[in-house]
Amino acid sequence: MYDLGRTLVQEPRSFPRELKLHLLKWARATWNARGGGFYACGFVVTFLFLEVKLLVTELFTSAGAADFLIEQVFQLVLRFTVDSLVNTLLALIWPAMVLSISPVNGLVFLAVGYLIFTRFLKEPLTRVLFNDD
Repeated sequence: MYDLGRTLVQEPRSFPRELKLHLLKWARATWNARGGGFYACGFVVTFLFLEVKLLVTELFTSAGAADFLIEQVFQLVLRFTVDSLVNTLLALIWPAMVLSISPVNGLVFLAVGYLIFTRFLKEPLTRVLFNDD
């Protein structure tokens, strides 16, 4: 994160490329750590969804942009980190979350999702993540 912040301040034009590389590195590590299958894909999607939801909630509950930035600077280390840890734990149990919504429909969703993933998505995702290896 330090490198991204430094790039944003010193070389703003190269920030999008650096952010992409940072996110790709994170996705590769997460993909490999979770086995590179349907579970890994579900973990990444769930985690990103929860993080975006957290960020949007933070933006809309702030009084203004300046207040948002000041709050984030002071609370990033504690609250945002704790919320991200909770999001990580929730992402780890994403299949249980799907089943808790509706056991029968959740089971069907997981089965169909697994079939679609293995048939159509796994190879393209693997190529996108590891195309430069």
